Amino acid sequence: MNICHIKLITGEDLLGDVNDHTKNTVLINGPFVVEERINSSSGGAVMVLAPYAAYGTSQDIWFQDSHILFVTPVNDEYRKFYIASRKYNEKYLQPAQMKELNKIVDAMEDAVDKKAHASNIVRLSSISVTNTSFH
Repeated sequence: MNICHIKLITGEDLLGDVNDHTKNTVLINGPFVVEERINSSSGGAVMVLAPYAAYGTSQDIWFQDSHILFVTPVNDEYRKFYIASRKYNEKYLQPAQMKELNKIVDAMEDAVDKKAHASNIVRLSSISVTNTSFH
């Protein structure tokens, strides 16, 4: 794996596995957005990784060179963090998110089938999709 830090022209920082490069594009497998958040209990900064393209069917994303400011390899600590985050996301967060999403779809289909009874609208409002970020 060629885990790199990718800086986009939008200001986003990504970590991902840079697999290929053409004349105008870069292929990144499993890109994650790097976010910094404040830990509510300690007040310190926490780094969080969230999938860049969470709704797609492929983890391979082609980026235009013109959208990338730089690509640089990461050190061993960030490499381990990226790999662990990706495995954790695939094993725990994605399945939980799909389960919640299926509940929402079922509730919406049920509401449509029953011509949107008030009880179904309340049921829909109580279901939320699980956040895919690390805490």
